[in-house]
Amino acid sequence: MKKLVEGETVAYMYQHEDTGEIGFVDQQQLEWGFEKNNPRLQVIGPLYAAPPAAQSATEMNSVILPDFLIEMSKQMNTQGNLVTANPIWQVRCKRYLPTEPGCNESHIEIHAPDSEGIPVFSSKEGFINDDAIEEIWDAETEWCTYWCGEQGYEISEESKEYFFDSFNFSEILDDYDLPEDWRIIHMQEHEEVVKTCLTEADANFFIKRKQHDYPQLYTYVESMNYCPQMIELSDWIKSLTKPPEQPE
Repeated sequence: MKKLVEGETVAYMYQHEDTGEIGFVDQQQLEWGFEKNNPRLQVIGPLYAAPPAAQSATEMNSVILPDFLIEMSKQMNTQGNLVTANPIWQVRCKRYLPTEPGCNESHIEIHAPDSEGIPVFSSKEGFINDDAIEEIWDAETEWCTYWCGEQGYEISEESKEYFFDSFNFSEILDDYDLPEDWRIIHMQEHEEVVKTCLTEADANFFIKRKQHDYPQLYTYVESMNYCPQMIELSDWIKSLTKPPEQPE
């Protein structure tokens, strides 16, 4: 019996183009015209006695690398790292979630009964639009005039003007109850990782293309420490081009 040699091709796999049936044929059959005589059987690839040895670095140097990989290598060799070892670039945005009072609280929001999830006031941004305070007066005139009376103003056109000039939810919440069915929601800030990229250029491209779908996007550099495969991949890509010389 012939001894099989590691990496030696011993047969070829074929597949029927209609049925998908798979079979095998040896080199001799190919040489005798297997493909010509069986046009509907497509040769898929060789089968080995054992997997062939991996290419050496010298052999890999003969492989033509795609332009995008070379450009990626140049970018990774020249981009900053914000003093972070083994950097990877993230695209992030800030989201705001409800929380308990005093628990990682960033600000409060005031919601009217018919605000449909959109606050009329935020202690972070103030009134949401220029018409909000007038809408509060129209919807809750009795409550607003009561507040003006507590400040020493009688119910009149002057009290309305005073309300427009002076009212601020964040200053009165400790001393006055909100109108009926209005709600205070305590909010906390949360950073969401939207996308992770190997290059700053890729992260900025995503922001340019998708900013309209998110709150304000920004880049953040995280470390790949304790991710050995990612570090090895990054180092290999960087090795494809020469880093710029550092000034003496």
